[in-house]
Amino acid sequence: MWCRLSDDQPSAFGFGQAAGQRQSDAVFRAVRTAGERRRTFALASALGARAPQLAKLVWAEVTVVGVCGLTLGALLATALSRMLVAMLTGVFDPPPDRFTVPWPYLLFGLLLSVVCLAVAGAATIAASRRPAITVLRDL
Repeated sequence: MWCRLSDDQPSAFGFGQAAGQRQSDAVFRAVRTAGERRRTFALASALGARAPQLAKLVWAEVTVVGVCGLTLGALLATALSRMLVAMLTGVFDPPPDRFTVPWPYLLFGLLLSVVCLAVAGAATIAASRRPAITVLRDL
């Protein structure tokens, strides 16, 4: 169990609280921007975009967000793990001679990311199929 060691070292509870705050903020932003996305799709549909074209747009966005997020996450994880090993070199006895990569954990995270992106893309496409007149009238 983690505890506060001194005033300048945060506890595990603080990290959990920050993570929870971040997740609730992400949900709030997703709900807030859903109306904006509906309006964008309704305007595109009113201007002549067909459903397959909107679907291609959504999948292109999902692909770009997924690739950029996974690439940035991999780069940051590599940099942070190198920094952590460099900081803790004197703590380990003997120090690690190479990095170990938790492949099952990383593959599970990759699979979970792909599934979440696919669900988000499918939900966005389903939301974009509403008639443009009703969406524009509601907004």
